[in-house]
Amino acid sequence: MMPGSCRKRTTVAGLLTALALGGPAPALANCGSAVCLFNTNWDVQGVWTETGLRFELRYEQIKQDELRAGTKKVGPDAVTDEFVPLQTTDRNFVASLDWQIDQRWGVAATLPVVRRTHDQLVRDPGGDFQETLAFDRTGDARVVGRYQFYADADIDRGMRTAGVNFGVKLPTGADDLTFPSGERAEPGLQPGTGSTDLGLGGYFRLTQPGGRFAWFGQAFWQTALAWQDGFRPGDKLRLDLGLRYQLNRRVALLAQVNTLWADHDSGVRVEVENTGSTLVALSPGVSVTITRKLQVFGFYQQPIYQYLNGV
Repeated sequence: MMPGSCRKRTTVAGLLTALALGGPAPALANCGSAVCLFNTNWDVQGVWTETGLRFELRYEQIKQDELRAGTKKVGPDAVTDEFVPLQTTDRNFVASLDWQIDQRWGVAATLPVVRRTHDQLVRDPGGDFQETLAFDRTGDARVVGRYQFYADADIDRGMRTAGVNFGVKLPTGADDLTFPSGERAEPGLQPGTGSTDLGLGGYFRLTQPGGRFAWFGQAFWQTALAWQDGFRPGDKLRLDLGLRYQLNRRVALLAQVNTLWADHDSGVRVEVENTGSTLVALSPGVSVTITRKLQVFGFYQQPIYQYLNGV
């Protein structure tokens, strides 16, 4: 069991992220939703490679309180729509059950619980007013398999590992929630996308002799195979590069650079010009072994580059 948390200073209110495939990999949407981008695929990082079951519970806290366009912060006047995002707060729980079948095969199932509060200003001819969308709902489930096709495990010479990931995201989360006024919330604010997505990717890991220092890389691409009700999420590409240093028998220092690119969404329910973006984040963290079967970890994530289409 690996509980963990993320406190992320997020500076995007107009265009952010929703849960997707390939471990904790997010998919960009056009407003409001967010998850932490850091990679907790511990098999990829070489932290946990034994056969058997593993349970992980992760908590994420993200506050979004800025509007952005391109690479810059903008004010409410940049929003031409009648709805102006003011603030979104996400407090998500993500539960994962991972089964390492043997040395080569494994599979993981993940289900998020999304607790979201979104405030927006409504421009109305009869007078502007503020409204809030708040909910606690399960999001989209995902099942991701993996196959390790190469492993050179010599502790004296260092270890090299490579493999592939493949999986599907299922439309288990609601996508029809409404504001108190009866207005249907846009897709980026919903706990689910309403689409069935396919994901494919690969990973590698290099461990230095002695096993104290390791680095890994992972790439994962996602595309919607089936969608409904006037919304198709755009394709996404996730790239992760990470380092792990085993400080002592119990404590490991972690650092990652996480990149997410998303193409435009499409459909009548979405403002296409305000979707799609590129995000690069730096994620330092620490992992502590409590017992042989229990670890805790924490990350702080800070965006270092953001480019957002539209506002």
